[in-house]
Amino acid sequence: MVRFGSSTIAGALCLGLAACGEVITPAGLSAGASASGGEGGAGGGPSGSGAGPSGSASAGSGSSSSSSSSSLSASAGTGGGGTTTPETITFSGVARRSPTGEPLEKVQVCVFDEPSIPCVLSGHDGGNGTFTIQVPASAEIALTLARPDSTSVLFPFKTGVEDISGWGIGIPAADVTTQFYSTAGQPFPNSTFGFIEVFATQGNSQEGEAGVVVSLDFGEGVGPLYGAPGNATSDATLTATSSAGTARFAKVPEGVTVRVSPVDGPPCALSFGGWPNDDAASARVPIASGFETHLSFSCQ
Repeated sequence: MVRFGSSTIAGALCLGLAACGEVITPAGLSAGASASGGEGGAGGGPSGSGAGPSGSASAGSGSSSSSSSSSLSASAGTGGGGTTTPETITFSGVARRSPTGEPLEKVQVCVFDEPSIPCVLSGHDGGNGTFTIQVPASAEIALTLARPDSTSVLFPFKTGVEDISGWGIGIPAADVTTQFYSTAGQPFPNSTFGFIEVFATQGNSQEGEAGVVVSLDFGEGVGPLYGAPGNATSDATLTATSSAGTARFAKVPEGVTVRVSPVDGPPCALSFGGWPNDDAASARVPIASGFETHLSFSCQ
């Protein structure tokens, strides 16, 4: 798990830690980066269309839609009636370049570790980087987003029973991420290991929070690699986040679920990405070789 000192990182719906524009709570997202229907969650985060270091996912406008369009399975009801619970829900979003926020087309979007669910391409249903994909309901899942010229992103979150819409997921250019890791002597991408980027924000904004110490509850991996102001390079002299608000980890073994959380600095709470943990100031995240897992915390 990644721990942030006492700072809280607000997760915006802007994957990639870059400028994403106005942050609006996406439909179907609950607090703590849990995409459960019917509750509103805080916006702000590391990788999409909103301000942020490497492209945080910003939520656009969008209203919660009924799960009636999802695949349904019957469950027992009461009083002679029947109720239905969805097996899948619809996730609608926009792939955006971080940090500029421009829509990205031909990004392959898949549900991580769910080979039976067809992948989709952004822009296929009308352009502007939009995509729609079916995802398991009431589950801890992750989306993978990949394009040849871009950083391959792994975005974990928790779903509920309602459809999710209004998310803009930011994806940094491949050379930008490669440059950052090269300044720390770490090759990127790497077909053997995974990577993690954590974004600590000032409250629900997309501004980075300085002074947050981040740790990984795992014996392996290289980091934290704190981003220098501007987040273009790492700075080995830093012992906590700079104004960029980012911390990265390299060479994290594939196939594990790690915990990320603040350990020192201002109080922080998971706001975007990641799977909720037993405490709000930490999150569990999956790791996949060649992908950078993104999540953010909101700090007060």
